[in-house]
Amino acid sequence: MVITKSPNLVVLDILMPGMTGIEVCKKIKAEDSTKDTKVLLLTAKGQEKDKEEGLAAGADAFMAKPFHAKELLGKIEELLGN
Repeated sequence: MVITKSPNLVVLDILMPGMTGIEVCKKIKAEDSTKDTKVLLLTAKGQEKDKEEGLAAGADAFMAKPFHAKELLGKIEELLGN
C-alpha cells in the first residue's frame, strides 16, 4: 500500500502480525519510489538495542510507548517539517 499510495509519513509499530515494523521499514527504504518516505517506529520495547535496530533499518524517528498524543503529533510535525 505504501508503494502505491506514496505517503509522506508512515507510522509503524515494531511488533505487528506477519511482518515486523522493522521489516516493513527496510522494504519502504529499499524502494526508489518510497525511499524518501518518513518512517516513525513505535514500540513498547524501549530498549536501546531496539532503537538502534530501527534506526539502522532506515527509520527517521523512534518513540517508545507509552507516550502522550501531543508528543506523537509533535514528532509527526517535526518529521514533516511543519
